[in-house]
Amino acid sequence: MQNRNLQKSEVRIRKSVLSNISDNRVCVLIVMCFLSFGICLTSCSTTASKPYNRDLVVTYAELTLLYEKEKMMNKLSDSLYQTRVKEFFRAKGYEQEKFKQVVEELSQHPEAWKMFIQDVTIAMDSLQAMEK
Repeated sequence: MQNRNLQKSEVRIRKSVLSNISDNRVCVLIVMCFLSFGICLTSCSTTASKPYNRDLVVTYAELTLLYEKEKMMNKLSDSLYQTRVKEFFRAKGYEQEKFKQVVEELSQHPEAWKMFIQDVTIAMDSLQAMEK
């Protein structure tokens, strides 16, 4: 009788231990899933954020194209080119000095500047394709 009770106790302990082991595995899996999800969110958010907006990229691209078109191709005088630049900013509703300041600040950060110039190049290609 005592032997049987001992066997039943051993069976209950084994079941309890096995149950705890499987519960621990589930907990570990859940923790691993949350960690993986958190890492994905962190990596996605750092690559997606840029210290500038699309409007700045397009404006810089348009200004560069204006320079190429007006200054380089037509051989305009500096004063006439400056007049065209002022008209450009007035038409856009931007302050030329503020734009210049933002671009200068951005250029002080090499990685951000590299991304910005790449985006400007893509925008210029797109704007040139639209003109054709």
